[in-house]
Amino acid sequence: MTNQKVYDFFREGAWSSSYASHYKCAWLCLYEFENILEALKEKEISLESEAKKVPPEFYSAFIRHETDNLHTDAYRSATSAHIYICMAIEGFINFYGVKRLGETYYKRVLERIGITEKLMLLYLVCFDYKLDPNEGVVKLIRQVFDQRNSLVHPKTKEFTSKNSDKFNYVHPFELEIHLAFEVMEGFISEMCSRDSQINKEFHFKKPNKPIQSSADALAY
Repeated sequence: MTNQKVYDFFREGAWSSSYASHYKCAWLCLYEFENILEALKEKEISLESEAKKVPPEFYSAFIRHETDNLHTDAYRSATSAHIYICMAIEGFINFYGVKRLGETYYKRVLERIGITEKLMLLYLVCFDYKLDPNEGVVKLIRQVFDQRNSLVHPKTKEFTSKNSDKFNYVHPFELEIHLAFEVMEGFISEMCSRDSQINKEFHFKKPNKPIQSSADALAY
């Protein structure tokens, strides 16, 4: 009985995958997020003189109230970017796996397992390399996907005087969405280094950043 071969990534055929669109959407969401941060900074500066008229203990609350819409928009863009990052990573892993192993085999064996387990199996089969669960690319992707899970599966927790320190609001300026982009780009570079048939410029085409001011983009 002849064992089925592992195919080359660059082979004849046609495949439908949405990972490239998700990759572009992730970057477009980041561009929007950055525009919103610029608008938020400008708005906070413009409110400083007016905020001086309120009691000092209400200063922060006043600024926060007056910029609430921008805060909401910033969180929306950052959350969307994070989800699209995960969709792009998993989408490409599925795309790569189907091309290398064939759709029937991939669906039967790998498609429904966890993201990091899927990646480790692909490395073993396609690259003859045993990824350690504690290796950088595995740990970082796991962290990004765990964060994604917390976003799409929101939980309710009781607020008390004893645990109030765990409910501190994170200002949009402090959101670490750029770290998730570093993980995504690191994963892409790692895959390209393993398989020279992956053309980064072709498979992961970054959209151009819109040339417009934050005011023009958001009209706040």
